Amino acid sequence: MARQIIATPLIALLFGAEEWIDNQTIVNALDPSRVRAKSRPSLVSYWPTLNAELGTESAYRKHGRVIRDGHKGGRGTRRVYTKKALVLIAMRARTPTADAFRHWLAENAAAAADAYRAEAAAALGLADNLGAADEA
Repeated sequence: MARQIIATPLIALLFGAEEWIDNQTIVNALDPSRVRAKSRPSLVSYWPTLNAELGTESAYRKHGRVIRDGHKGGRGTRRVYTKKALVLIAMRARTPTADAFRHWLAENAAAAADAYRAEAAAALGLADNLGAADEA
């Protein structure tokens, strides 16, 4: 069975070329209905302990440069996140887009686990009997 590709803004960000993704881009991807809203919340409003929990997966960007080492932000800076942080944020968010992303991620993780199991069994010269009970 061919895998279904679901086009959501979060999946597009995950497969995008950017190494760091800014706060506003992630907020817009989480809830596209708010893109035109005058006041868009920051990710911290979705997840109050975000900065403490993400650690090095979060940083500030100033004039296109990523700044770390305890920098507290300020004028001209934007909070940016890694792709790992994007996945963690999407796993915690409660929006329809995040829900679709979680289902897509679970489906692909299960398919990857099945493929890895079959590959490992073949490499070890074992029969892949783990799925036999399901087929009977």
